[in-house]
Amino acid sequence: ALLINLIIFGMIYFYPKQLMGAGDLKLALVLALWCNYPQCIVAIYVSFIFGGVVAIYFCLRNINKVSKKEKISFAPMLILGNIIAFFEADDILNLWLSFIG
Repeated sequence: ALLINLIIFGMIYFYPKQLMGAGDLKLALVLALWCNYPQCIVAIYVSFIFGGVVAIYFCLRNINKVSKKEKISFAPMLILGNIIAFFEADDILNLWLSFIG
């Protein structure tokens, strides 16, 4: 799990436009120590799904206003994704595999 997060850390860190902050990357590395291999993949996936939902909410909320670009903290989504994956990773993986096969 740590190796997977190190690879993701490297891709995001060396990407010219930093889409995630350094604090989010450090948190992801620490959370990788908490979960094992399949849970780690589910945690990242669930975190990005929740992050997308929150981003859509903020976009719809500000659709009539002209405002500066808001930065959304990804840390709460990482923590929520890891908690969900810690308890429900097997069920989520079985659900995904049932859609594929």
